[in-house]
Amino acid sequence: MPPAPHQHCVLVIEDDHATRDSVTQALAGEDFRVLGSDDGADALAKLATIQPCLILLDLMMPRMDGWQFMEELRVHPGFSRIPVVVVSAYGTREGVRSVGAADYLRKPFEFPVLLDFVGRYCRLGCELEPGGSKKTH
Repeated sequence: MPPAPHQHCVLVIEDDHATRDSVTQALAGEDFRVLGSDDGADALAKLATIQPCLILLDLMMPRMDGWQFMEELRVHPGFSRIPVVVVSAYGTREGVRSVGAADYLRKPFEFPVLLDFVGRYCRLGCELEPGGSKKTH
């Protein structure tokens, strides 16, 4: 069984170090815990130890690209409820939604727009308990 969602953790899967570092700094500045991965395979390994409230996913990466990552993510029980926002210069909103992504943000992007996506989808990802039921406060 995967770990419980962490309400302030975002997994950023991006092979471009400058982009990943910029996103990490922007999110850390908003009090999010950020984990970074170079590719989908590394990200899947990290998901064994923490379940983020949101995954930001690039599509074009070495070893395991974003499309392959989405296929693998959806076959793992418990991971399918983590919202994924594809952040890429490639693809379309309809295309990424057809493989299970919650949304699409085209590169290049403005950081306020990214922060809006993260705030919106991280809240959604944290509303569910590990069994799929809504949290009660």
